[in-house]
Amino acid sequence: MSKRNELRILSWNADGVRGKISELIDFSQHDVSVDIILLYETRLTQSIPLATPGFTCYRQDKLSNDRGQGVAILVRNNLEHSIVNMPATVNIEAIGINTKVSGVEHTIISVYQSPNLPLLQHDLDLLLNTGSRVVLAGDFNANHEHWNSSYSNTRGRVLFRSMLQKDFIIHAPNLPTQINYSSSFRPTKPDLVLAQNVHNVSDVVTMVALSSNHYPIYFSVGGIKDWKKHIHTFCYRNADWTTFRSVLNDNINLTALSFKSQYEIDIAVENFHSTIIKARNLSVPSKKIQEGVFKLPSRIKKLIRFKNSLRRLDNLLPPESLTKSVRRSIHSIQNIVQSIIKQHTDKVWNDKLSKVDNPSTDIWRLSNSLKRSGTAVLPPLTRPDNTNTSTTDEQCDTLAQAFLDNLSLTLNWDTSDTNEEVYRSLKVLSEHRINNISKPVRALEIKNILKTFKNHKSPGCDGIHNVLLKNLSQKSIVFLTRIFNGCLLLGYFPKMWKSAKVIPIKKLGKNHKLPTSYRPISLLPSLGKLFEKVIYYRLLRESNHMIINEQFGFRAAHSTVQQLARVSEHISHHLNLGQSTGMFLLDIEKAFDTVWHEGLLHKLIKLNISLNLLKIIESYLKDRTFFVCIGNCASSPQMIPAGVPQGSILGTKKEEEEGRTKRVAVETEMYAYK
Repeated sequence: MSKRNELRILSWNADGVRGKISELIDFSQHDVSVDIILLYETRLTQSIPLATPGFTCYRQDKLSNDRGQGVAILVRNNLEHSIVNMPATVNIEAIGINTKVSGVEHTIISVYQSPNLPLLQHDLDLLLNTGSRVVLAGDFNANHEHWNSSYSNTRGRVLFRSMLQKDFIIHAPNLPTQINYSSSFRPTKPDLVLAQNVHNVSDVVTMVALSSNHYPIYFSVGGIKDWKKHIHTFCYRNADWTTFRSVLNDNINLTALSFKSQYEIDIAVENFHSTIIKARNLSVPSKKIQEGVFKLPSRIKKLIRFKNSLRRLDNLLPPESLTKSVRRSIHSIQNIVQSIIKQHTDKVWNDKLSKVDNPSTDIWRLSNSLKRSGTAVLPPLTRPDNTNTSTTDEQCDTLAQAFLDNLSLTLNWDTSDTNEEVYRSLKVLSEHRINNISKPVRALEIKNILKTFKNHKSPGCDGIHNVLLKNLSQKSIVFLTRIFNGCLLLGYFPKMWKSAKVIPIKKLGKNHKLPTSYRPISLLPSLGKLFEKVIYYRLLRESNHMIINEQFGFRAAHSTVQQLARVSEHISHHLNLGQSTGMFLLDIEKAFDTVWHEGLLHKLIKLNISLNLLKIIESYLKDRTFFVCIGNCASSPQMIPAGVPQGSILGTKKEEEEGRTKRVAVETEMYAYK
């Protein structure tokens, strides 16, 4: 990436951004180079997405009582930044980010001041005090002769007096920014840039572009140093798998010695992981992630350029010229542009739908993409002490604490009546010594398991994708087999495979400022999941005959749809006999998060599961950790005191076989309709 010495910002009153986003993105990607887009008067509600390829979107929408017009800020994905915890202003709508310029933090804020409300000095003070160096850009609806507006109004005079009293500078563009289509209104400059302690704002110009009664403002904040991060990904389609396997073979040393201790297994696992990463780096090319390239067809762009040329002509015409007819033409062409863009968007979707191969899955995926808000960013979170987070690191730590609290809900329950019996069972398990493996792992078993792994699954903290495991050499699979057999013989699950990378997902219909409104999705190491599946097949062999026929959920060849059909048949049968049917439905909240490890092992012992297998399950449950990850930020690791890992194969098992969905899980209690 080439070095640049300026941060380029586009500030625009969209006058309703819905239907104009395609034109905006095309303009920001092909006509000008933009790092941050400040939007105001967006007129969006929560149900309307603002999908912007290549940008991270933060937005504050119109309220349910229709107060406010909405503001948003779009930040290019490769710009390191954090969301600002905005103060409670009265009349100004605002949203902003923090980013570093020359190693010093700057605050960039998108603002909108309603023309129907007074500009309050209190609101300005709050916004200018959000950081040591602040840039406010937006529509203040303030006009004054000082910035060469055609007239002055009350808000302009308030803003001018505030500038004289406070330490900030008002930057106005070279041309008017608001052009009404009616020639009876004079062009004005309500769109401004305010800078406090920022002395390198330059090139504040009006861009005669985009479909709105406001022109966008383009300006730069200079002196940026190392403010961007490189975003690359590995292109596995172009991988040299021959080189990959050759590097593995050269770095793996097979010996006849077996593993004698847990420490030796951990060292072998770490070395094997490092070898895979080294082979990947030497054989798989990397590529820069495309930042959502979007381009309108040339016929639409020609029409937009013609419209913009008329708008430039309108700026140059004297008042006595035929300005009224020119503005009517501009307005007519603008309507045509929006209509053609809509037709183009419809055609793109029709082409996409025509290429659907599997309606049962692809249509569902497409409909889900439409329901998403177009942003995965998190707002400032409210902590239990009613303070708000201001950085992504603080968001990670706050969510990690919330998830840890969920895992700790049942730790203080009084279980004195059952403790004695449980710990007697655990003492038997701790004193048990594994002498041999009844069913050792074979290389062919690992190969067959890897065939069931899906390439598109996200890796855990190890960074090893399934496609790498599916292309392991025979020598590396033999080495991995020896590690697995060593783990089974020692009853040990390696430490490196016990760390979960947790991604927070917003729950629908919840207050997203509360940490409890997020669902943790665990990403586990791929090698650990491979070993889990080895354990799973052995556990299934010992426990499958114990499951009653009425158990359908999480069971192989028993779809939950079949259970519904069974219940419906039961109800219909008794209705025909003139009888009523009662049903008890039990929904256990946070069932996975609050599983008592000792109690689970105790019940498995009572079910006569072999102690050899339970030793490895005990090790699997103990000393697990997780950390919350948002972008490139992560929380500190947290110990898991209870629960089974969601997304794990032993926690919930899901596989496709013969076209039927099969689910199997380790259950401590079986419930059925009686």
